[in-house]
Amino acid sequence: MKREENLQGTTDITIIQKCLVTNRIILTQDNDFGKLIFTASIPFYSVIYLRPGHFDGKFHIPTLQSILKNKELIQKGTRIVGQRIDKKIKIRIKQIELLQ
Repeated sequence: MKREENLQGTTDITIIQKCLVTNRIILTQDNDFGKLIFTASIPFYSVIYLRPGHFDGKFHIPTLQSILKNKELIQKGTRIVGQRIDKKIKIRIKQIELLQ
């Protein structure tokens, strides 16, 4: 979401719903989005979860570059986990059946 949209303090569910309607990807270091998608079966567009969390954004640039090399895999209903440990990057992609 753009800073100008003034969504600070908005619930995760509202962000998921807004991203679904506008076909936006949620890029996060917070696993709460994944938990909500699975436990509450909330329809979503796509989530990219970067691990380990709470690192400076620059740490995740190589991981994002690896993910974007296969950007055609980022589709509605995909959950992507990118994990970097030292220089090794592991990417898991799961297509989740959306309940409407």
